[in-house]
Amino acid sequence: TCRHRPQRSPGTCFVSQVYDPLTQYVANAMNDEGIELVPSQRNTELRGPSCEGGFGGFALFRTVSWATVGQVCFAALLTACVGAILQLTKLVELDASGRQFFQSTYASKVSFLLPFAICKALSNLLVGFLADKYGRKPSHMAGWLIGLVGPCLCLVAPSNDGGWALVVISNIFLGIQQGLCWSVCVFIFIDLFGPGRSGVAIGICESMGYSFVALAALLYPYLESAWVQCEWSEDSTNHCSHMEYQCKSADDWDEDCLGECVCTGYTKNFSYVQIAISLFATVVALVFLRESMPPAGRKEPALQRLSVDHDGEDAKLLLAGEEASVSGNDASHTESVPTCLAAEDVKAARSKCSSVQLAWHFSSRDRPMIALMICGFLANGMTGLVWGLLPSWARDTVGLSGSQRDTFQAIYSFMKGLSQFLTGLTSDFLGRWTIASIGLNVSVMGLVGFFLISLMADSASNSALYLGVCTASSVVGLGTGIIYPVLPAAVADNVSDHETARAVGVYRFWRDLGYVGGAAVALGADSLSVATALGLSALAVAGGTAYFMFYYQERRAW
Repeated sequence: TCRHRPQRSPGTCFVSQVYDPLTQYVANAMNDEGIELVPSQRNTELRGPSCEGGFGGFALFRTVSWATVGQVCFAALLTACVGAILQLTKLVELDASGRQFFQSTYASKVSFLLPFAICKALSNLLVGFLADKYGRKPSHMAGWLIGLVGPCLCLVAPSNDGGWALVVISNIFLGIQQGLCWSVCVFIFIDLFGPGRSGVAIGICESMGYSFVALAALLYPYLESAWVQCEWSEDSTNHCSHMEYQCKSADDWDEDCLGECVCTGYTKNFSYVQIAISLFATVVALVFLRESMPPAGRKEPALQRLSVDHDGEDAKLLLAGEEASVSGNDASHTESVPTCLAAEDVKAARSKCSSVQLAWHFSSRDRPMIALMICGFLANGMTGLVWGLLPSWARDTVGLSGSQRDTFQAIYSFMKGLSQFLTGLTSDFLGRWTIASIGLNVSVMGLVGFFLISLMADSASNSALYLGVCTASSVVGLGTGIIYPVLPAAVADNVSDHETARAVGVYRFWRDLGYVGGAAVALGADSLSVATALGLSALAVAGGTAYFMFYYQERRAW
């Protein structure tokens, strides 16, 4: 799609331009077939340090029209809205669980993650089919409209156990919204950037989303101080009010005063903000977002493996039922193909495979893909820890202030967001295995840091504990940020453009079930201890890292 022309002067070259995603798709397909492209009549003079190497990693932006850049910006804005709603909802419900709804255990405080995780995972499993059948834009808008139900339920939730049950139920709709809206944003970025650039595409998308997750965490304490009021309950036994405890703000609340110091304003005011953001995003998607779904058939489907030796001397297309082996640096492996692919014609084989059959194959038959699913599960398991158990433990048990808690939450999200762009771009050139292995090992080190901090929590000062929590959060955020765009990009490497949405949807299904694992750790913290639960989590991630490093194999030439 981009070919250098003879230079007229040092640092100047002429490049054939591609001005819209459809033309870029046709050009890439012709290149794949070995068809020589005729230079475009519309050439643009580009100045830079060299024409040989292009403009480094930024050469990809030269083949994109201004209209496509605009669509990237709108998709990034919508991703930012998704991230902001996610963070505000999570922090509101985490703090309201004890202060407004009188929940006392870690498991009950993070129970809202269960319906959120399950519904988000199921939405991710279906969103690929919906986005392929009905288009990216309708699927995205449906997510925003469904998500409006959640804050409306929170508006009518009373301040008691029944009200908390209604808040937990509202996360069903939040999970559906996040699954549809965020996943479709990922699909749109992949569509706009084209094949071979899925790493940088997903990196930009996820980086934008998690950057606004972090910004929302920094904004939250100011909104909480302005909108949340705390006072002693009329039914108080005066046990706390006659002692050194106060009940003037959310930071004054203590677990010993559960049900006596009552804070209100969490569900009402924040729900209005969530409704406003959802309506704004719906209008943006309706007015400005264009359909980006490409036609089928740019690459061969994942279930027809092309086995090539590293010397380039032997290539063999494996049809249904054959064993796929990769020579060279990759270890040999065997994989079975669903019977629906037992057809000589590639398009016929693809059309006969249902979404369920593809999902089953990716989740149970393809060992490298299984390794990707496991690592995705563990990645969001760690995110569930940082979103649920750890902030509740830090503020309600250890005694960090709300602003301190929100700061280490923001540090985690900033590190996770800002690292994703560079790692996504880097993995497009260096390969997925290397980058993902680094990220997984960094994440293990961060969890070990949290484990050590929890062991010293009773004796450490507030400042030392705050510094340790922030450091461990930054390490875990960096590790998860490194792997987050790489894993779905690795999935996209193995499928055709027509199957990308479904394959990435299957991956995101298993990844978002990791929130359930993160919430389940809270049960271990209640029955054992926080330190024990964190230690077991570190061991689980270390085991998943070893599995990935041993079994995952690159299926793309770098």
